Amino acid sequence: MCKCNPECSIYSINPKTGNQYRTCDSCRVWHKEHFKLPAVKDTRRKYRKTEKAKAYDAAYSTTEKSKALQTAYRKTAEGRIKRRAINMNYQAKKGGNPGRVTWQELDNIMKENIEKYGELSCVYCNTNIENGYQFDHIIPRCSEDCINGVENLALSCKNCNSQKRKSSVEEFMKKKGQEHIISCPNQTNKSLQVTKTTNTSINELDSRFYSPF
Repeated sequence: MCKCNPECSIYSINPKTGNQYRTCDSCRVWHKEHFKLPAVKDTRRKYRKTEKAKAYDAAYSTTEKSKALQTAYRKTAEGRIKRRAINMNYQAKKGGNPGRVTWQELDNIMKENIEKYGELSCVYCNTNIENGYQFDHIIPRCSEDCINGVENLALSCKNCNSQKRKSSVEEFMKKKGQEHIISCPNQTNKSLQVTKTTNTSINELDSRFYSPF
């Protein structure tokens, strides 16, 4: 019997496990919408802060199942870019740079780069970086004007990012003997404007490259 409605006997099969759901389709739809309500979200948020919830999370995180799931998730494209966003925000806070980026914003930068160049490319030397890319702060993090935001980020290869270091874009491009490719955020720069017109998703990128942290 359905635990939400004892009189209901309409069940469906979970496609992932092959087992029967404990609730009917209509009840599951109701619960899914119910948990989206602001009041319910607020209640669950408060519960997550209780000692009981923290103790459960701590115990579960040490189980083999939890470790296996975390390891598998970190190898996905979404998991990798989330870790990168967390690391960038940590370094920015540690260095006193204002701003915060989300993994969705980093994903959009990658989509926009592919849409413009046809493949994941370094904005400084135009080389293919599908096998390893980095997010470079156009205004270096050591500068007082640096902000940790999408308007100050550009995709680059490891060599260009390490060579640029504390230099401005103008100084770095002069050293390389190349024309100025991108501008600083306070200038008009279409290459740094995130667009949402591309259909490339983070899941499609997953099979194309692996980027170590």
